[in-house]
Amino acid sequence: MSFPLPRRAGIHTGMVKLKCTVFIVSLALQPVLVGVGNAQIVNTLRGFDEEERGWSGRAEGTISVAAGNSEYLETQVAGDVQHQSETHRWRLLARNMRLTASGKTEAESRLGHLRHNYRFSPWIASVAFLQGQQNPFQRIETRVLIGGGARFDMVRREKLNMALGATFMREDEELTDTGEGFYTNYRFSFFTSVYRDVAEGFDMDITGFYQPLAEDLSDARAFASVALRFDIVGDLYLITNYSLEYDSRPPKDVEKSDQALRSGFGYSF
Repeated sequence: MSFPLPRRAGIHTGMVKLKCTVFIVSLALQPVLVGVGNAQIVNTLRGFDEEERGWSGRAEGTISVAAGNSEYLETQVAGDVQHQSETHRWRLLARNMRLTASGKTEAESRLGHLRHNYRFSPWIASVAFLQGQQNPFQRIETRVLIGGGARFDMVRREKLNMALGATFMREDEELTDTGEGFYTNYRFSFFTSVYRDVAEGFDMDITGFYQPLAEDLSDARAFASVALRFDIVGDLYLITNYSLEYDSRPPKDVEKSDQALRSGFGYSF
């Protein structure tokens, strides 16, 4: 999660300013691959104006449609809201992905994430979070995370931001169709975030997570994402995202790696 440097001016104390982003077209460039909405690890590090105080938010949606031999409808919606002051940042994220084939809902994944940062200095902030999710694509009936740690802002420039962080978390997870109920693990979570304003109207955002088990470091999950955004005309833009997820010991009948490459047009207001 990004947390801005303190500044004296520009604090917004009015009502929530919701910046809705609606994807007009979502083109699934590799439809056989699992989409980012199905990931165990979700990018919660970026998505808001670095300098904005007070309330802010956004809403996003994508849709993929196929007809003929392959008939399906895939929708993904997301909503984020945050409140930010000189030293505190609260962020709430929600995700929902639904896959419908021949008019019947085949699977639906959900995620909710609450995150808090406290700024100790211009370069160090605390991290605390609570997350709940369901993911039938990876046989996760229910997964609950709670943890905390620290974030270190290594570079804070106008066109370049780089951060590293580490947290420790408890993971309570129940898999589908096992009848074994919940089991508890403890994991480390290391993350990095790089944001680059490459040129006017062209931004690049790179994020990465690595989450090994505390008692067995060889049992690890990892996630990497590269997102490119191109401004077209006014508030119309093109966004392309590639993500790769890896689980060294996934549930039975689940692949170790998932990839997704998606592109779409968007409009913000």
